[in-house]
Amino acid sequence: MIERYLCVGGIEVANPCRTLTYLRNLGNPCSVEPPSMAGCCEDWLDETPFTTPAGDDAPWYDPARPESADVLGVWIEQISLGSPWSRSRTDGLSGTTLGRGRMRGREVQVDGWLYARTPAATAYGRSWLFEALAGECDDSCAMPDATVYLHCGCDGADPGVRTLKRVGLVQYDPNVEPEFPRSCGLKFSALLVAEVGELFGDPDRIADLDLWRPEEERVCNVCVPCPQELPVAPCDCGGALPPLRTVVTPDEDSLWCEPTWQSRHVVQVPSPDAWSSGTLVVTVGGGRWPGDPGRVGLKNLRIRAWPQPPGITDPERLVCVDPCLSIEIGCVPADGVLVIDGTTRRATLTCGGEEVPAYPWISSGGGRFRWPDVSCGGLLVSVEADGWNTSPTAHLAVDLVAVERA
Repeated sequence: MIERYLCVGGIEVANPCRTLTYLRNLGNPCSVEPPSMAGCCEDWLDETPFTTPAGDDAPWYDPARPESADVLGVWIEQISLGSPWSRSRTDGLSGTTLGRGRMRGREVQVDGWLYARTPAATAYGRSWLFEALAGECDDSCAMPDATVYLHCGCDGADPGVRTLKRVGLVQYDPNVEPEFPRSCGLKFSALLVAEVGELFGDPDRIADLDLWRPEEERVCNVCVPCPQELPVAPCDCGGALPPLRTVVTPDEDSLWCEPTWQSRHVVQVPSPDAWSSGTLVVTVGGGRWPGDPGRVGLKNLRIRAWPQPPGITDPERLVCVDPCLSIEIGCVPADGVLVIDGTTRRATLTCGGEEVPAYPWISSGGGRFRWPDVSCGGLLVSVEADGWNTSPTAHLAVDLVAVERA
């Protein structure tokens, strides 16, 4: 792929190969030479499908604004990913005492050019660029993610793509060089800040499970009496009532109870790449019961994990070992989707088109909730579904995401 690429909230802000093509095909009143081809894979540039902003429906093109066809794109001269790592120190008479290291938000400095062919196009591009960097605001006004490429990944296993989580525009200056003719574009400087300091690689799907199993494949278990059944609303399966918590703390009266019968699925999570750690994104779909649309999709789902012991693939051999991860999901409504996202440190439940915090539906063995992080040795994960209360279409997916702190 390509360097000097930036996407914010799903909007392609800067694609050097697109900009190079438009400069070559359409030219510029100031006879600005196309920037260096460094940052574009040569083979990919030769095969680029780009022709003109109007013909390609470029991200900034608007048929109702004819001047948008004369915007030629954004070229990033420099994109700098600041270091979010810090550690306090106290100097004393006998030496220095170091505090715990911590990750702050990550600053992303972007400097570059917006090329255009007319003053009207420059004015339009100035406004579009601000809105694109600020990111789209959906109904929840959630902070968008951003995508960059650390290097050209045409060769080798690492494509170079990295994701920054919950990114916001902090500063925007479109007048870095006021003497540059507005008939040709402008030079800008922008500062973005990611609330989550780590960089994340592309998700790697390592498990895709149908949770329901035939009765003969279910495992007999010890039953712990369940709490009294609560009325079921379309998007409520007995969880805590609003206002929903925003801090991850376990339910004292967890909705989860150990079922009489369970179906067990084993997932082996490989160790992350050397010199990096990893985390998991767990997605649970409640599914639906055929002929019974009012029934809760699933109940009593438990996910436990242990550091991968050499040669052991059966969680039954680890029942007397405390797991390093225990997540209990009391229930997921019919057609609901619960996501436990280790990259953003958030758990959400989507039902009926509405997304809400999912903490009232989950617990962690009576202790503080722990996110599904992966250390150097990998994990042995046991997914245990209720044999009687899991719909035939319930589903679970596990994605492993590489995490970089530098």
